[in-house]
Amino acid sequence: MKKPIIGITLDYINDLDPAKYSEFPWYALRQHYSQMVAKYEGIPIFLPFESYCTDLDTVLDLIDGLLVPGGDMDVPPSMYGEEILYDTIPCYERCKNEKLIIMESLKRNIPILGICHGMQLLNVSCGGTLYQNIKEQIPNAINHKQKIPKTNPHHQIRLVHKSLLQKLAGEKSEFFVNSYHRQSVKDIGSDLIATAFCEEDAVIEAIESTKHDFVVGIEWHPEIESSQDIDSAVFKGFIEASINFSKIKINL
Repeated sequence: MKKPIIGITLDYINDLDPAKYSEFPWYALRQHYSQMVAKYEGIPIFLPFESYCTDLDTVLDLIDGLLVPGGDMDVPPSMYGEEILYDTIPCYERCKNEKLIIMESLKRNIPILGICHGMQLLNVSCGGTLYQNIKEQIPNAINHKQKIPKTNPHHQIRLVHKSLLQKLAGEKSEFFVNSYHRQSVKDIGSDLIATAFCEEDAVIEAIESTKHDFVVGIEWHPEIESSQDIDSAVFKGFIEASINFSKIKINL
């Protein structure tokens, strides 16, 4: 069986601090993402902006699935009609380019998995909005940026009955997951629904498309596998959807 090609977008660092990795702009990605794709029989390839901005059709013809990972900076509030509030640090270059490949992937029904930042940008790309600061904007919210290591679960989520995420997870609907975000989905974008919530404060923890075969956003970090059952189910489902898309693409 042909393994699916999974395109993974990259974080973009442009603070030009010579004390860090480079005094010039650089791309970054934790190894967990490509490891998980490979673990579940996908072939990961990294997608710098230059690849899909210069020849988007070629890239989309190549990949069978798109993974939009997390990152240290935020979706620009200007992308959903707001001013910068609180401690929001926008990453304009990354979000502008990732939105381009997200929107074109949606048009082609390419499977998409958005993680943390990737979920937030997916929602905004579809016309939704974000809470820029959970602690400031959601009364009685817990701290979603956990102090303990990301390898440890932090809070409990509940999956929505009959959602794609619930089908992937099997009979169980409650899981403890890790959490490392200060922003979250506010108004849900077009053709998206919320499919998981934090048990303690009802913060949206997952979204999915109602019109695509596999378009899923996850607010926690399944690539780290702190919650083995649901995390493996997410990646297995994503890779399986990418395999199915690859078969359809071959037959066209």
